[in-house]
Amino acid sequence: MKMKTSGLVKSGVRSVVLAVAGMGLLLTSDPGLSRAAAKEPVRLEKLTPQGQEAFQQLLTADAFEHVNVGYGGVLSDGVKAFRLLLWQPGADGAFKQLIARGRPAGQLYGLCGVYFTDHAYFVEAAERFRGITTPVPFQDGCIEMKTPVGKIVFSPEPNVIRLKWPEASLESWQRRVKQGDFSEDISGRALPIVLRGKAK
Repeated sequence: MKMKTSGLVKSGVRSVVLAVAGMGLLLTSDPGLSRAAAKEPVRLEKLTPQGQEAFQQLLTADAFEHVNVGYGGVLSDGVKAFRLLLWQPGADGAFKQLIARGRPAGQLYGLCGVYFTDHAYFVEAAERFRGITTPVPFQDGCIEMKTPVGKIVFSPEPNVIRLKWPEASLESWQRRVKQGDFSEDISGRALPIVLRGKAK
């Protein structure tokens, strides 16, 4: 996905069940299994009622959304919930539960979240998504395409932003590289930073 023009990739389908360092990571092409994974409400300590609502919304999300969606470019509901959850006192546990129990889109939001709450965990968890072809609806602006989960985490597009921890400035990366359009993914840190918006 490019910062100036969207570069979404074609989808593939494969059922995958992975164990991630004590986390149950379920990625499946069977929507029935996806819904079953998040069927029962999950109550987490340290979340406000608004935080619980945001967590449940991401847990059961069917689509992974960029910041602005639709022809009007409105702030997406998924990003609203992500940002609310990020500033909760129990955010770390909530994002790890999204990775463990969410639908594929929810797992992606969870992965973006642990980038900020537990970076070492983020690095390890991201590798488990590499090569996964399970498709998830990915909406950016008015474009929505089913995209393999693995390619949202590790984009094959050229000029992918690759920030080195703890570097967190997209602007400084662009000035240093001095190229035209750039692609974003999760493992390169750009998507988590863009979804977060300005730090509080």
